[in-house]
Amino acid sequence: MDHFRPHFMKQHYEFVIPKRKHKPIKNKLSSDFDKLFFHLLIILKYTIPLHYTKHEERQIKYIMSQSMESFKYKKKEDIIQNICYDDTITLNTLACLSKFHKLNLVYVYDRVYCKMLHGDISTPTYMINHDKEFFHIHQEKLETIYDDKFEIVDIQKPLYSLSHYKVHELQIMRTILHLDNTVPKKKQQSYEDIKGYLEMVLF
Repeated sequence: MDHFRPHFMKQHYEFVIPKRKHKPIKNKLSSDFDKLFFHLLIILKYTIPLHYTKHEERQIKYIMSQSMESFKYKKKEDIIQNICYDDTITLNTLACLSKFHKLNLVYVYDRVYCKMLHGDISTPTYMINHDKEFFHIHQEKLETIYDDKFEIVDIQKPLYSLSHYKVHELQIMRTILHLDNTVPKKKQQSYEDIKGYLEMVLF
């Protein structure tokens, strides 16, 4: 009898909850890569490996840094350090790479912009936003974007020391950055407000 029991109709149905199988992530490109550097490779028309991993990215960065050996740039040692050993490159590094590769880039975010124009008139211009995305843009369109914004002339030193500025100069900067308010600010406080804002919008 026991031999036939498995073939009898069961009096109840057992709900078996299947265990969800976690598919292995073949490529962590969506979360584990340097977004700014990757987009730079695209506009450089760099031959990007089909399976682009953090390891592949690191190798490309090493090769690129080696090609810059004879390239002269202020504080280049810090730039190379950032390229080779940090997970993501900074705007400082992007400015250097822009000059090295003769690119036309403009970083624009909120009330600030920074020009990195090193190509000739035939070189396309790309605007970069705070999300590290690149957009092709015409120069005449950029001119309208510059209006009412504060220009970072030197990305390595976006702000001089406090003693460099007069009170009214800081007040003008506060107004451009929309940090102005009805309460008058002392020189030190105005400077700290501007410095904090720039540290927030620059990466």
